[in-house]
Amino acid sequence: MSQLRIQMDNAMLVRGMAERTRETYLAAVARLARHYHRPPDQLSPTQVQAYVAHMLREEHLAWSTCNIAVQAFRFLYHTTTPGGRPWSSTSTCTASCRAARSHRTGCSGSPPSRGSSSPCAR
Repeated sequence: MSQLRIQMDNAMLVRGMAERTRETYLAAVARLARHYHRPPDQLSPTQVQAYVAHMLREEHLAWSTCNIAVQAFRFLYHTTTPGGRPWSSTSTCTASCRAARSHRTGCSGSPPSRGSSSPCAR
């Protein structure tokens, strides 16, 4: 087990996160690292965004799965390794998810206007 994985798991444990959440977050980060064949702390924000878009476009994963992965990446980069990567924005990954979702479904992510026939009426 890598030092970064242990550090992330310990950070989640002391914050009282459920065991299943910890397992899911660690698995999401492991998939990211496996995708690029590099440790996650050596990836750029652009690579993380591209991976999230890949999850939606090529793997056709559900939005909820993408959102869980995004939260895992946020925890890793903002809590476990703060300052370890030059993240420009806390919403970087979420913006990528929304753009990919919009492209795939035709949904803008915004609530539809009254009387519209938006494909993502909520």
